[in-house]
Formats: sequence, C-alpha cells, structure tokens
Amino acid sequence: MVADRVIARFLADKCPGGVLVDIGCGGGSFAVTARTYFTVAAFDVNEQAMRTIPRSVTKKWIGTGEAIPLRSNSVNLVTCLDVLEHIPAPQGCIAEAYRILKVGGFLFLRTPNPESIGLLLKRKGWFGFRDPTHTTIESIRDWTRRLDQCGFRVIEGGSNLLSDPPYVGSSRNLPEKVLFQGTNLVSMLVKPYFPWRKGENIHILAKKV
Repeated sequence: MVADRVIARFLADKCPGGVLVDIGCGGGSFAVTARTYFTVAAFDVNEQAMRTIPRSVTKKWIGTGEAIPLRSNSVNLVTCLDVLEHIPAPQGCIAEAYRILKVGGFLFLRTPNPESIGLLLKRKGWFGFRDPTHTTIESIRDWTRRLDQCGFRVIEGGSNLLSDPPYVGSSRNLPEKVLFQGTNLVSMLVKPYFPWRKGENIHILAKKV
C-alpha cells in the first residue's frame, strides 16, 4: 500500500536503521514494507492473521501489546498503526512500548480522529464507529496526555485528509470518491499527515526521553 511505503520512509528519515517492533501487525503489510529500512519484529493477537504474514518477516509471534517478550531498552522504533482503538485500556500497551524502547527511540501511532470533519458529516456512519471492536476513540489531546503519563515527549502530530468518501450523497457517488481518495493519495506522497486536526486519522510521533 502507498500509505505503508510513505510511513516507512518517513520513519526511516526520523530513525535511520535499527529494530522496529510493529504492534498489532495484522497481515503484515506494513511489516513487510518496513523491512526495506529496519530489522522488523511483528506480532498480533490474531493467530489467523499471523499465518498470512510472508516468510520474509522472520521475527514474529502471537501476543498482545500489554506483555511484549522483549528486553527493556532494546529497540529503536515501535509502531501502533490502527491498533490502540481496539484496546479497552491502551495505557498498558503504551507503557510496554516505552519499556522496550531505547532512550531516544520513537513511538509512532495512527488511530481514528473523533475531531474529524468526516465524523461531523457522517455521524453514525463514520468509519471509526462502523467497526464494533473500536472501543477507545480519543482526541489528539487525550492521546498526548496518555503519552506524557508514560514518559514520552510528543515530537509532532496531526492528521491526514478526508479518506472515507462519499461524504455527500449515495455510496455510488464515484466523482466524489475519485476526488477525495485521489487527493488523499497525492498528499500521502508528501507526508503521512499534516499539522491540522480535522482529517480521518490522528498520527503522533513521540520520543522516549
């Protein structure tokens, strides 16, 4: 996926090389892409999803973000892409990410944005509400507070554009889909997110200090 390539390249600029741990890796799309820049370790609670990860990702296991079987201060980068919203009490996962990171290491997270224009327009039909496993949807201020409590310092954050059309009219509104999805795709070629808070997904880069 384009988003995977853009995020991997963006993170490689911030943290050249080293070990990346992908929490909640799903089918391994991002983990495979990130191998271009990092030594990748990936895990997910879903055993079926883990079976689909390509063999090129050699460091992988089934597990949860609240109990990561890695030494403290041992990795350079941790990613939580579309994961924290599925965890009823995400503070434990954030604390574990802090524990395994080396001082100066980075945590990068992406999660639905309850301050998005998309929610305002679609209300109950917003993508963040369509998935019944989404139990923790919080604002960028709330996530920043959680990160601060665990010892992280937020380096930067923001959101992407509107990436879940249609926002007006029927689901068959092809011109609108082309407009929004095309615009979002082009913007991602520049950066995964921008310094505004009205896009569909929050993105936060934090550092262990």
